[in-house]
Amino acid sequence: MTDAPAARQEAVDVVFQSFNRYLGVAVGEHLGYLFSGAWSVLAGVAMIQSTAVPALLGIMGIVVGAVLALCSLEFVGSFEPHGWKLAATLTPVTYVVWSLWLVAVGVVLLL
Repeated sequence: MTDAPAARQEAVDVVFQSFNRYLGVAVGEHLGYLFSGAWSVLAGVAMIQSTAVPALLGIMGIVVGAVLALCSLEFVGSFEPHGWKLAATLTPVTYVVWSLWLVAVGVVLLL
């Protein structure tokens, strides 16, 4: 690609950046975090109303889900160019906690 004219290289870069922002950030990250968080909140509410698992697991699901939904705002609005630092810090930690919560729910349901 180094032999391509500068205009072509710039056009390829614009297309790549556009698809990356739309599919990678908007669809992948924003909607992925938002729907994972919403599902976790709803699953937590269902767990609180059920006797199959301890209510504490439901409460943890609601909290973790709400934080995941909050993390979906990392590149929304005025944060779009550089990202929201709080969400960028919370997202990896929250996903580890969310994964541990999923494992705990699975273990409790199997026992």
